[in-house]
Amino acid sequence: MKKLLLDTNIILDIALKRAPHFEHSSRIFELIDKKQIISYITASTVTDIYHISRKEKGKEIAIEFISNLIEVVDVLGVDKNIIVKAIKSI
Repeated sequence: MKKLLLDTNIILDIALKRAPHFEHSSRIFELIDKKQIISYITASTVTDIYHISRKEKGKEIAIEFISNLIEVVDVLGVDKNIIVKAIKSI
């Protein structure tokens, strides 16, 4: 099964329904829902999503979105070892 680290912008496309990228980003989440890919976000992505979506949609919607998001994606802590592994995998 493929593993995918989701960029903050992909998540924001969904959270804020940003055109024209919303359709493409939503396709990724269809694959996640169908268990065809395993997806990850970083812990810093969560804080970025919260701050940006809170400005656009309000605190409650931002928190609800993040709560739903972490039900379907795994959150990775990023440290030096993770960065070294990522560099070696390129």
